[in-house]
Amino acid sequence: EAAGLTGLLEGEGPFTLFAPTDEAFKNLPEGALQELLADEARLTEVLKLHLLPGRVSAVEILESRELKTTAGETVPTTEIRVKRADIPARNGVIHVVDRVILPSG
Repeated sequence: EAAGLTGLLEGEGPFTLFAPTDEAFKNLPEGALQELLADEARLTEVLKLHLLPGRVSAVEILESRELKTTAGETVPTTEIRVKRADIPARNGVIHVVDRVILPSG
């Protein structure tokens, strides 16, 4: 809700969502999460890096070198470690991952 993505996520999809673990958020640099929450544009950018158009299975992640996100950026699959895979959702699939994906640069 804080990033204004509720409408997109409630849409028909399908989407693939990378959901970082609580531990992944704890591993962010000190103050980073608070900074993201205070900056809606940056928060939206980061959240869109965790969302892929279409339904992408764990097998497809392993077979790919990179994935294109709804932010229009590519994320190397070597940077994604799926902790729990292929969780069905109404409009796609969720993969629990071990890190928060941040924009490059």
